[in-house]
Amino acid sequence: MSASIRVLIVHNLLWSHYKAAVFTELHRLAERRQTVRLLVVQLAKTERSRLGLGDPSPGEHAYPHVLLHDGPVEEFGLLARLRTLFGVVREFRPTVVNLTGYYDPAQLALLTYCKLRGIRTVLSNESTAADHARRGYRERLKRWIVRQFDGFFCFGTPSVRYLLALGAQPGQILSRRAAVVSDAVLRRAYESAPGSAPAERAQRGFLPRNVVYVGRLSREKNLLRLVRAFASARKQAQRGSDWGLLLRGEGPQRGELQSLVRQLGLSTVGSEAVNPDSPSSDAVQILPGVAWHEVPATLALGDVFVLPSQSEPWGLVVNEAMVCGLPVLVSERCGCAEDLVREGENGFTFPPDDEARLGQLLLRLMDAPASTRRAMGDASRRLVEAFSLPVVAEEMLTGFERMAAL
Repeated sequence: MSASIRVLIVHNLLWSHYKAAVFTELHRLAERRQTVRLLVVQLAKTERSRLGLGDPSPGEHAYPHVLLHDGPVEEFGLLARLRTLFGVVREFRPTVVNLTGYYDPAQLALLTYCKLRGIRTVLSNESTAADHARRGYRERLKRWIVRQFDGFFCFGTPSVRYLLALGAQPGQILSRRAAVVSDAVLRRAYESAPGSAPAERAQRGFLPRNVVYVGRLSREKNLLRLVRAFASARKQAQRGSDWGLLLRGEGPQRGELQSLVRQLGLSTVGSEAVNPDSPSSDAVQILPGVAWHEVPATLALGDVFVLPSQSEPWGLVVNEAMVCGLPVLVSERCGCAEDLVREGENGFTFPPDDEARLGQLLLRLMDAPASTRRAMGDASRRLVEAFSLPVVAEEMLTGFERMAAL
């Protein structure tokens, strides 16, 4: 049977490798089922804040797509976006349009066009009520926008709850699990990475056991509190000297973090101890950012993963850590906490402002037998399977078919 449903997905950045994985799997399923023809419009190649993180790999984008602007999205003007986007829409003639944001005026114009032409629309939503202050005219505007859509793909339970509060109907929720990573690729990279055994870590200049954070070094990530909580837990741990804290990433708070590390006596020789190009056996090491496919090599150095953010719509790096089999400590302000963390089974959640509680949980995992941490890591792998690529892509494809049948 030839494809009778034409689905157009409008996405912001070609750089987003996890979305590329979703679109690739969705295209693979659509070709097999032969009911849906898929086209993805990538508005721009990247954004300014990600220019130093490398270009997208062509091999990641194994799905039909067009790139409208070969540069940062900030340099892609509204008139140019409107002209090129609507040119694709007129040529492709979609049955269903999936928008991945409602802040872009060009996408809002496309939403209006779809309503006038009777084209079904689906919104991909990552936002939750907790990731920013929610009040005033912005919420009233969002409430109106949400009511214009026919269906929704959501990043977990908090995302669903937020949309329902804005006026979406339960029957319009097409997927609750759209927060996915390239799980198979990450797992293979993790299993082949060096440094998982304590002796191997020591040979490479790392401590035998490590707590790991991967992400931006910026204020909303709450890393100063993490460093202080780790310092407290390390002093109390039975074998505290075996434990290190690895912070992997780039961002404006690097210098402030380095100063705090020295102030707390967690480095031995000043700034050289946290030189991003020269790992040492210091208690806290601040390592440079890497491309996404290199993250498993850092996770292989860890025994516990922590995401202490003050605000995080989801936190895909928690998916990554769980795919790699690590126990996780996750701030309750992260959208993923409710769906991915089972208290005491694969990790714990904590209030991001409660430094003492974070320190207690770190101490608990540092003093736990290695077998307990391994069992929690195994639980992480099981729990994250519900957010695997094939599962979510199947839900999305079924959702598009439902929309076309309305």
